[in-house]
Amino acid sequence: MNLPGRFLTVIRGWSLPIGISSVTLGTAAAATQHGSIGLYLLVIFGTCMLHACANTFNDYFDLKYGVDTPDAPTALYRPHSVFAGLITPKALLYLSIILAGGALVIGMALAILRTAYLWPLIILGLFLNLFYTALPERGLKYIALGEPAVFLAFGPIIMEGSYAVQTRHLSWNVFLLSIPVGILVALVLFANNLRDREFDSRKKIKTLATLLGPRTGIKTFIVLACLPYAIICAYVGMGILDWPGLFVLFSLPTAFRAVRIFSQNIPVAADAVASEVALSFNFFLLIALVTNILISF
Repeated sequence: MNLPGRFLTVIRGWSLPIGISSVTLGTAAAATQHGSIGLYLLVIFGTCMLHACANTFNDYFDLKYGVDTPDAPTALYRPHSVFAGLITPKALLYLSIILAGGALVIGMALAILRTAYLWPLIILGLFLNLFYTALPERGLKYIALGEPAVFLAFGPIIMEGSYAVQTRHLSWNVFLLSIPVGILVALVLFANNLRDREFDSRKKIKTLATLLGPRTGIKTFIVLACLPYAIICAYVGMGILDWPGLFVLFSLPTAFRAVRIFSQNIPVAADAVASEVALSFNFFLLIALVTNILISF
């Protein structure tokens, strides 16, 4: 494997489009007031570094605390960077620190040069990133707070932050818009935890999936997969979102497909299936926001 391919595998590059889509939605929401492609690209770069850092820290601490083993479900469906011989544990830690430092520098620069509203978002984002797995048996991942953490990070934090970088202020409407987006990203983690439920139970890891059990877990998955669509329809009905918001309904077939798959049997690539729902929803929501911008002109 060449160096770029190795690097992308180590940081789980396939997961980065989720964060990029959240940044894009937050920026699109600001486009009627202000828009800078340079700032947009800078936020994407910082977000990708922070997301990659979360992935590498997660792999490092799961390995350190004995959660990740060669027979772990995660290691069976994707290459684990250490078990695959792509990087050593020490190098993985150093890479995580470098990525975190780079993301922090970008965030601080934007907070200083653009708006102080970014400071609480940066601090909260770094807290969620570090303490997701850093504390043995008390990390957010291990005490059934993984989904809320992911919801906050990829919903309100990234979208409000992206919007604030462009406009220098926050928006209640962007916060509301971030709720269904965050739910579907949390669904990706929940799908992963549903697949790993038995393994996590043996490791004495508490996740939402282990607490709910298999039957209730599937029902919860179905609710979480459908809830964002109901929220968007409610927003349109209340006038919070204009009628193009209904474009998200074009992604419903992807959501129904995921529900059907999970209702029959939880797939090995559970998070990949759920990611398709989130990315499809975000794509059509972006189309809705762009259409609304064109109409307003």
